[in-house]
Amino acid sequence: MNAAIVCKDIVKIYNSRKKKVTVLNCLNLTVKEGEVFGLLGPNGAGKMTLLKATEGHATVGGYDVDKEVFFLPMFCAGLYFTMETLSSLGLLLGLAATIVSVAASSQLGVIFASLVLRYREITAIFGFFNFAFQMLSGMFVPFQLLPLPLRIIGYCLPSTFGMDLMRHYVMGTTPILPIIYEWAALFIELAALALIAKLAILYLEKTAKEQGLHYL
Repeated sequence: MNAAIVCKDIVKIYNSRKKKVTVLNCLNLTVKEGEVFGLLGPNGAGKMTLLKATEGHATVGGYDVDKEVFFLPMFCAGLYFTMETLSSLGLLLGLAATIVSVAASSQLGVIFASLVLRYREITAIFGFFNFAFQMLSGMFVPFQLLPLPLRIIGYCLPSTFGMDLMRHYVMGTTPILPIIYEWAALFIELAALALIAKLAILYLEKTAKEQGLHYL
């Protein structure tokens, strides 16, 4: 099996005013084609330093790396794979899923504002919504790894299905649920949240009138 990446006698030296600090000393590394190789270690172990060597020889796919090695940030990795999976129809469907998700999320914003006006506990309410959107919708934590009770909450968030459909159409990922179910859930959530938002506004108007705080 051919080698995809070969690093030979890689050296990295930092020059300071007082002394030279050798971080990498004659590092040798070979990654064969088809292998998935990860550099693991705490901060300062030299993972990123490998891409900034001052001495040594490196080849990628048989080509010499003379001056610079480009690296792809992990949050942008999905953009690279879209070159092979993205189609015009996939882009349109992904955008449609995003638009429906944003529309449903805006209704959720109305509900959030109504709760804040009613209970005046912005810190607690904002903390819950912020946690739910970041941790329970697949944004930072893979949805499949969440325990069942948290997944049930995640299913109620429109951003969960919106982002999942976008990833599926743009990047070719496997969806959480069958596509037809996700689209159905997204539109049901849009209708349900719109109804709840309307009822919340009507309740606030009624309460304001009863307390003499409503002005036309």
